Amino acid sequence: MLQVIDRADHGAQVMLAAGTVGFAFTFVQQLLSGLTALVAFSLFERTAAASWDRLSVGGTRTLRGWHGASIVSKLAVAFTIGTSAVALVQIVTSGRVGVRPHVRAVTESAVAVGAVAGGIATVAGALVWLGRSVSSLSGVTDSIVDVLGNPLLWLGLAAAALAVEWRRHRRAVPPGAHSAGPTPG
Repeated sequence: MLQVIDRADHGAQVMLAAGTVGFAFTFVQQLLSGLTALVAFSLFERTAAASWDRLSVGGTRTLRGWHGASIVSKLAVAFTIGTSAVALVQIVTSGRVGVRPHVRAVTESAVAVGAVAGGIATVAGALVWLGRSVSSLSGVTDSIVDVLGNPLLWLGLAAAALAVEWRRHRRAVPPGAHSAGPTPG
């Protein structure tokens, strides 16, 4: 994405290119992910039926699927956990497996995620364009784009997040609970 923003010449081109690529890439990736999940979950029809029986109350539809959720809920689910989760929710809440019954929900989810990603990319493109338009900010903007385009930054942030989570988990476990063997006594 940053390469698209970096190579565009002027504001409108930057914003349009970033938004289009952000939407298209994310939409295709999420659609393929959701369709793959639907196919994979369809291989386990009995598991889906058992989940439906377990999660429904007396066979009633107390669970809401994609189509029964609010727009805010749809965006939150689609953007945070993706179309694979939407596929699973659809299968579990309906008790039906297969691609055909749920392709609309997966497609809508992919469009929602693509729209959010495209919007974020458009805003990023606009900020880069504005930063490069002001001569005193041009060098700083280029440096920021270079840093954000470096995969080591994102790997480092992911490693730091995992380390924080691991440390938080270690603190939550009582002392001595980490050993697998019997306690001396």
